[in-house]
Amino acid sequence: MTPPHSDLEDRIELRALVEEYGRAVDAKDVPAVVALYTEDGRMLSHLLPGTEVEPFIRTGHDQLRRALDAGLAMYLQTTHIIGGQVLELEGATARGSTVCLAHHVYEPPDEQGRRLLVMAIRYEDRYAHRGGLWRFSERRLRLEWREDRALEEGR
Repeated sequence: MTPPHSDLEDRIELRALVEEYGRAVDAKDVPAVVALYTEDGRMLSHLLPGTEVEPFIRTGHDQLRRALDAGLAMYLQTTHIIGGQVLELEGATARGSTVCLAHHVYEPPDEQGRRLLVMAIRYEDRYAHRGGLWRFSERRLRLEWREDRALEEGR
């Protein structure tokens, strides 16, 4: 079934989907993030050492919720800056690649002061148009590079 939209409208809606993902993650609004996935949606994470080839995989809303709760709990604040997005539309499905600079503020228990972890992430997405909305059917997070440094607090 083809979505009842033009190519441009679909592209705008898919861009809004990835923007909303970043906003909801930064707000630590886990239910809002999970709602952006199809019921059987999958997250494949290649962010941690040892996951370069075999990612952590979470499937379905329950697993996604638990993974996001645990993952976001370690950060005091995050800021996701969404960059370029390339899309291939295929009727009621689509594929896309989006770049992001993800900033994570945290406080290690064994150190004094806060730290800033910046990760350049490439999201490789598969989308499905269901119930009148575009949703992630699969979101693969690939780490391009990372920098971890002491955070200089603002005045």
